[in-house]
Amino acid sequence: MIKRNIIISCAIALTITGAFGQTANATTNGWNQSNGGWYYYQNNSFKTGWIQDSSNWYYLNPSTGAMQTGWINDKGTWYYLDSSGVMLSSTTVGVYVLGANGACINPNGESTSTTTTSQTGTLEAGKSASEIKEILKDKYGFIDYNDGFVLNPAGENRSHKGDYVNDQIVTHEITDNKKVFILVKYDSETISIFKDILNMIFPNKADEAYSLLADFRQSGGSSKTYNFYGKTITIYGSADGHTTQWNISE
Repeated sequence: MIKRNIIISCAIALTITGAFGQTANATTNGWNQSNGGWYYYQNNSFKTGWIQDSSNWYYLNPSTGAMQTGWINDKGTWYYLDSSGVMLSSTTVGVYVLGANGACINPNGESTSTTTTSQTGTLEAGKSASEIKEILKDKYGFIDYNDGFVLNPAGENRSHKGDYVNDQIVTHEITDNKKVFILVKYDSETISIFKDILNMIFPNKADEAYSLLADFRQSGGSSKTYNFYGKTITIYGSADGHTTQWNISE
């Protein structure tokens, strides 16, 4: 009787061990629900930020990986995710208009005549290059450069041949025909300053112009060109995916 119990106990132990062994060796991929939230796994690790599943885009909390719904703000741009987590685009949510890339083009709720991101049409004339330089100098401490070192507002010498706006935005060139900017930070202050610059070039279209950055990042390429209200915007990305260069030309 004792021998029989030992045999049965061993058999049970082997069964349990085998079951746990299978669980430990299993690879978790795709959507999984846990504690009331949804998570997207790839090789047993949950993803964060933007992901594309089939033809839909989802945004996962940068810290926890939990799927988000409702309004979210990513690097200064607003997006709306429905109750299933799917990013909406080319539609309206209340008074807010979502462009073709999902970015809200009127985050302040101002009226607009279109329900999609229209990148063509007439636009109020922007400021001249000399006017932009003067405003940047007076408002943000913009410093013109000559060959050699640049002293930025933080008081540090820079060997980079470019003008700095608050040590956050590099301006390689500002002429009436071409403007080149490099974003080296994406905090709320930098985004606000850059949108101020865009507004000088594209009056009342700064948010719509900045929303192109989200489309560029989602494309996964190293550069992308847009025809934006009669001007050409080409966005380039650095290898680390952080720094972006904006070339705006007539």
